[in-house]
Amino acid sequence: MLSEVLRRDTLSQAGRARAAKAKLQTDVERLLERQGNALWSLFGDAVFAVLVASSVAWGLASIGHYKGWWDVGSFLGENYDRDGFCLAHKGTWYESQLLSMYGSVILALVLQVMVRSLAANRGELLVVDGNTKSI
Repeated sequence: MLSEVLRRDTLSQAGRARAAKAKLQTDVERLLERQGNALWSLFGDAVFAVLVASSVAWGLASIGHYKGWWDVGSFLGENYDRDGFCLAHKGTWYESQLLSMYGSVILALVLQVMVRSLAANRGELLVVDGNTKSI
């Protein structure tokens, strides 16, 4: 009888030790996950700060150019002065806006092919199927 009580007590102690070890592992995993999420959050905040700073800098540069405080056109070229935006290789088939359009068309075609090949298995892609032509 005493041996059975001792055995049960030993088993329960071993069970408690295993449970404590498992809890410690899950706590450590949660902590690492939180730290990973915090790192990505910090990275996202840094990228956002850079984007805001560049937008503010561009806005100030544009206002200063308009007011005549400085000449941004000397950095951006004659097309900026004439048209109000940068345009590389104007009048050719490879000007910057046309290159952007070519890239958009190619990526829209890739999207269309992907949707057509995967839409049978994934219903959420059917929404994209009808809209890729507008891209």
